[in-house]
Amino acid sequence: EMSCSLSHLKAIHTAYHDNVEYALIMEDDMYFMVDPDWKEIIQSAPTDWEVLQLFTFYAYVYEEYNKSGTKWVEHVPRFMASTGAYIINRAAMERLLSQFIPDEYTIANWDDIQNITFKNVLSECNADYFLYKHLKTYVHTLVLFNAEGFDSEIHPDHLGYHNQSKEEINKIKDDQSNAVSTTL
Repeated sequence: EMSCSLSHLKAIHTAYHDNVEYALIMEDDMYFMVDPDWKEIIQSAPTDWEVLQLFTFYAYVYEEYNKSGTKWVEHVPRFMASTGAYIINRAAMERLLSQFIPDEYTIANWDDIQNITFKNVLSECNADYFLYKHLKTYVHTLVLFNAEGFDSEIHPDHLGYHNQSKEEINKIKDDQSNAVSTTL
């Protein structure tokens, strides 16, 4: 968990020091199910967003679009897990890094983790928990991504649920595609 969390912090640190306004962070097992319109995604988001979570293993989140047509729901900690794909804005990058990473840190000294603070992270440091806990996060209800069938070295006990979720997400994506095409 700590290595996964550090990889997200390192990606955010890199984006921040590259002076980007937004960063799309994706894990290595994610794949696109559509060609996203990034401008529309950002413009459609609630105005107070800091992180736009673009993937979750919890299929019921995607069913919300089919029920109500809403594109965004507020993130509920522990019930909308996954850092598979998300967009983080610059202000959130700065806020998160100031909480966890000393100012003098550069990419060259990331191996020296004793100076990285995981304060306020309880006894766990799950990337999806600490990231979304500290930042205003909304979850996109349209299926944009899914996960490949890679084995998990972090949570091998979650594989059955992940595989079931991936199948449900594929079905929901088909339903959403049919709903969108009938309204055009």
